[in-house]
Amino acid sequence: SHLRVWRQRDGHHGGFYHDIPELLEPLPETVDLKAGERLQLLIALHSNRRNRETPALSFAAFTEAGDGAGAARASFDLVGQSSAEFLAPSPDGVVWGLYPDPGHWLSYTDKQLQDELLWLRDCGMNSMLLYVLSALTLPEKLTDANLDAALADWRASLEEWSARYIAPLYALGYGPTLVANVQSLDTALARPMGEEVVVDGAYNPHVLEYERRFLQVLEDLRIERGWPEFTWHVIDEPGSGRNPIALAEFGLLKEMGLRAFSTANKPSAVRDFADVLDDFCASSGVFGNPDEAARAHEWLAHRDDARLWLYGGAGTYTGQEGTMAANRWGTGFLVWRNGTTGQFYWTFQRVTGSSFDDFDGKRGKDFCLTYPDPAGGASLSTLQWEGICEGIVDYRHLVTLEAEIVRAREDGRADVANRVAGELEALRAELWAREERPTNRMLDDWRERVAGWIAELAG
Repeated sequence: SHLRVWRQRDGHHGGFYHDIPELLEPLPETVDLKAGERLQLLIALHSNRRNRETPALSFAAFTEAGDGAGAARASFDLVGQSSAEFLAPSPDGVVWGLYPDPGHWLSYTDKQLQDELLWLRDCGMNSMLLYVLSALTLPEKLTDANLDAALADWRASLEEWSARYIAPLYALGYGPTLVANVQSLDTALARPMGEEVVVDGAYNPHVLEYERRFLQVLEDLRIERGWPEFTWHVIDEPGSGRNPIALAEFGLLKEMGLRAFSTANKPSAVRDFADVLDDFCASSGVFGNPDEAARAHEWLAHRDDARLWLYGGAGTYTGQEGTMAANRWGTGFLVWRNGTTGQFYWTFQRVTGSSFDDFDGKRGKDFCLTYPDPAGGASLSTLQWEGICEGIVDYRHLVTLEAEIVRAREDGRADVANRVAGELEALRAELWAREERPTNRMLDDWRERVAGWIAELAG
């Protein structure tokens, strides 16, 4: 692939822009460069797991100058990286999830959708948000008299929608955890009901009952299809226990026996909802230092069914675009350092107007982990997406090493296991002590250290 560079805003509504190297476009058979022009390449090499020999790589460049043609050839030695094929997979319960922005899939054929889902799966994705409200159509007025008919329409629409957007995920190896994203169902129902969601500081019980009925339709379909249980996203960034909507909707899910998911944007969201929220997608600010990270884990220590994931450590926020290192760090070593068991990534392709023009939409900047292929078909990769994929490989190195430490102790090699475990914890302390953002060179060095410990224990 070759790297495309173009101007992008520096934030949501940034008044400045940067020339960002980002998109990885397929390399044409020939490239004609003028004097002074540069061409940046990304070469991804996938080795055959049956052939452990180090592959050779060469690149040829031909130039024409004056009355003759010249040629230059460069060779590269590939060293210092262990193959992901021989690492342990992410352990059961570790979730790598995506905000997929599925609107761009509407124009895909079933084959194109399957190919893209497989591509995401190959990177390591095993979960995503299900935007089920895209299947919701409500009457102009919603009353007790036509509620059953509206629920039947919702059921029929969900059956069709899920056949394209849920069933294929399980067939392609996603799960078991998928997120039923039902944010704004409350306001969607309240509008045709002619009512408010919150009245005098309290959640409207009539709206809450309607919400329960609509949620139950999707849950009944899940049970009938035999799909694993969803975790349900009803409200984004609830803040604290003073939020009446969060208290009511989390309570509703608990009453219905459903798992509750939310983005814990503040430490107070973990603290205040520790008994009613099940899956905490916590922002990086919850893990500002070792003491704050330990505190977040302690708030959930009484729960053996709660899960703590990271949110925002990697994605498409300012500073994460146009580089591999930011998202690689935020996916692998950062997730492991914080003691979290996965991450959700915002966001796949959230655009207004052209995906390649940050200045043509009223909403401001476009946010893209990947980009649609202008020629049609599945999406094109970027440096920030490749960073996530490499970060998952880094994480797999770390959990492989932890498994080898356990195995060495079980085999009676406690001395070497304890020494390596101590060195690994020293690495964790080193990660906490860092103030500047790591470079790819640093991340390579850390991976190489972990790979060396794996080889020592497994040899």
